[in-house]
Amino acid sequence: MDKEALKKRIFAEGEKAKGGVNRFLEEEKQELSHEPERKVEQPQAILQNSEKSGLSFKARKARRCRFFKTAKEKTEAFIEKATAHAEERGVRGLPERKFIALKKRKKVLHAFVIPCYGESSYLEACIQSLLKQKNPSPIYLCTATPNAFLKRISREYRLPLFVRNGEPSLARDWNFALEVGRKRAKLVTIAHQDDLYHEDYTKAVEHAYSLYPDASLIFTAVQDIDGMGQKLPNVTEKVKRILRLPYHFTHHTEKSLWKKLPLLFGNSISCPSCTYVTAHCRRLLFKNDYRFITDWDAFLHLADKEGRFLYIKKALLSYRRHEEAETRKQMKNKNRLKEEKEQFRKLHGKFLGGLLAKIYSLSGKWA
Repeated sequence: MDKEALKKRIFAEGEKAKGGVNRFLEEEKQELSHEPERKVEQPQAILQNSEKSGLSFKARKARRCRFFKTAKEKTEAFIEKATAHAEERGVRGLPERKFIALKKRKKVLHAFVIPCYGESSYLEACIQSLLKQKNPSPIYLCTATPNAFLKRISREYRLPLFVRNGEPSLARDWNFALEVGRKRAKLVTIAHQDDLYHEDYTKAVEHAYSLYPDASLIFTAVQDIDGMGQKLPNVTEKVKRILRLPYHFTHHTEKSLWKKLPLLFGNSISCPSCTYVTAHCRRLLFKNDYRFITDWDAFLHLADKEGRFLYIKKALLSYRRHEEAETRKQMKNKNRLKEEKEQFRKLHGKFLGGLLAKIYSLSGKWA
């Protein structure tokens, strides 16, 4: 083979190899073109994306606020509609109490808590007197003796019923009632199931508290009634009004001695008329050591603590005296005399305390 023929052959083989390489490169280029293009984010692009994310968070927050505002408006409209519907049907009780959980949970100024025991024939009359308040307050029932009667009352009047586990006890029941109210209101009235409250009671209590927000106890004068609701002339209450004279000077009733003075010669404060300012009341205010003077002992404890006693001189409570009342039972088994004698001896010594106890026990004849 001459040189010229060899050159031509080498050139042809080179061109063939070059064409194969070009075809390979072309195919690789086509395959790469089908893959998604990967971009490397620059710091400026990352910053812009973070700003967009911040704006979207603000937008989401605004959207949530609008949602909750709309939900609140819908809830209020629903409650108004339910109230109007209930009034048309003549349903007793306040319909909005059933939907209290739908509202934003926060403490109200004042609340009634009724410690219920057994099946009192006077309970409904008490509830109705509370529902007629000019300044309405939420009402709660609590008991250590749950039964069908109380469940029916709770359902019919749409009032929450709280059940305490354990045996019935005056002090424990009252402490439980105070705790139920403490979680829901600043001022708590432990309403007795046998008594009736004047329609101005809540209004007067809230007004007194607005004038003296440093108060620890607010109470009123009372009017005694019998089992049928008829007024009774009661000598004991007239004596207690005299003992309460120091409470007329409200500017001095933040002093411990001034608060204790009317309580040194007997319990001059009617327990059912009392409203407790929860900020000044300990958790176990009532001691289980007593069955009759539980309230008297608690008042003496509050008198030693910080807080003013406020006395509303108008009779805003009708105190019912009947044979089934716990007071009558304690008087019949002579437990009242025993506990009062013990308390007077603590306050005045053995001799003078025993003498005052005998004099004070005579008030039971006119009670």
